[in-house]
Amino acid sequence: DQDRYRIYQEYIDTNSPVNMVYPLLFGNPEWTGEYYVNMPETDEAIEAFGRWSGWVASLPSTAAVEVWNEPNASGFNPGNASWETYSKLCKTAAKYVKSVNPDLKVGIGSLVSIPYVPMDVMQQLKDYGALDVADAISIHPYIWTNSPLGDRLDLKLSRLREWLDDNGYPDMEIWITEMGWGAGPAQMFTYEEQASYITQAY
Repeated sequence: DQDRYRIYQEYIDTNSPVNMVYPLLFGNPEWTGEYYVNMPETDEAIEAFGRWSGWVASLPSTAAVEVWNEPNASGFNPGNASWETYSKLCKTAAKYVKSVNPDLKVGIGSLVSIPYVPMDVMQQLKDYGALDVADAISIHPYIWTNSPLGDRLDLKLSRLREWLDDNGYPDMEIWITEMGWGAGPAQMFTYEEQASYITQAY
């Protein structure tokens, strides 16, 4: 909602010189209905989401936006909305965002990719036109049991880059908007490993 984003904006203005990639998510009953994380599916809900996306694009701290979060994970798509629906959501959000700021970048996907980016999903995003309105495809390549070198994160990114190039999107950016290694007593890794793996990944 707008009050929440104003709080973010005030914090950034006070504490940080950085701009933000805002995830366009859930939480508004105008498009989620009774369940907090439902993806908008009706035409009315998708239009409401689009209007709100345009408002987020107007915030001075918004450097880019990302449409939804991990739609290929049940936790963020409990109603199992189709890729056609998600693509419509992307196209509507992009329309409103670009009407406010044509230069603002729109990322789509935010695909949780364990162990690999799901190329069948990429094909559907292409078929339903979502990739045609995007500036970037975003991924969340979490690695739960290995280092980025051991898991060959470089190969995963190379495969995605090759697919984009081969399918007519040579200028499409790849964003990693989530990635990490849990550290601590109840986690898989030590803090030293966590620091090392983050450095390796970059």
